[in-house]
Amino acid sequence: MQYRYICSDNFEYLASGSVLIHKAGHPGFPVRLAGEIFMRCLSATGTQSAILFDPCCGGAYMLTVLGLLFGKHIKMIYGSDISPESIELARANLSLLTREGLTRRRMQLSEKYEMYKKPSHATAIRHVDLIAETLTEPTESIVFQADALLRDAFESTGFKASIVITDVPYGNLTDWRGNIAEQDGLIHSMLHAITPVLAENAVVAICYNKAQKIRLEDIGYEYSRIERFQCGKRKIEILRRG
Repeated sequence: MQYRYICSDNFEYLASGSVLIHKAGHPGFPVRLAGEIFMRCLSATGTQSAILFDPCCGGAYMLTVLGLLFGKHIKMIYGSDISPESIELARANLSLLTREGLTRRRMQLSEKYEMYKKPSHATAIRHVDLIAETLTEPTESIVFQADALLRDAFESTGFKASIVITDVPYGNLTDWRGNIAEQDGLIHSMLHAITPVLAENAVVAICYNKAQKIRLEDIGYEYSRIERFQCGKRKIEILRRG
C-alpha cells in the first residue's frame, strides 16, 4: 500500500513487549499502519484534534501508540473491551501516556535489569527515556468493560467520539468466534452498537481479515464509505456516520 502521511517505519521503541506491556493473547498492531489510518481519519474529519475510541481495544496497544505519536491531535482516548483481563492491561498501557506512568514503567524495567541483566531490559529503559523526552501534555484516557456487539453497553457512556479505530477480533487467539459469514454479521452488529457514542459526521476505521466483508447495504442505517484499502492480510474500511 502507499503511505500518504507516515514516511518513517523506525518505531522500534514502540514495539509490543518493550516499553508497552504485552501479554499472550493480546496481539499488537503495525505502528506505521496505525499512524497512517489515524491521519487519514483525522484528515477526513477536517479538524486538527479528535476524541478517539476503540470498542475492541484489547490491551490498548494501538490506542497507546497513537496517543504517544499523535497526542497533540487527540483530546481524549476511550477504549472498551469485553474481557476484564484486557481492561487491566489496557489501563497499564495507557498510563504510559503520562509521566507518572512512564516513571513507574522505568522503575519496573530497572528492577528487572538489576535482577536478570538482560540487554532487552536495558534497551527498553532507553526507549522509556526516549518516549519521556518527546512526551508533552499527557493524553487522558478512560477504559471500560463493554460488549462491542450490544448497543445498550454504550447508551449511557456520555461521550461522543469523532474518530473510531478498531482492529476487530479474528483468529484463534480471540474471543470473537464463528465462521466467516457470522463474523461479517458481527462487524455489522458492532457498527450498529457503537452509534450512541459517535459524534455527528464521525469517522470510523475498521481493520479486519481479508476473508471478511463489510456490506454497507446490509447494515440497515446510514454509513458512507470514505475509502477502502488493504495492507498485507488486513483490509481497512474508513466510513463516515451520517
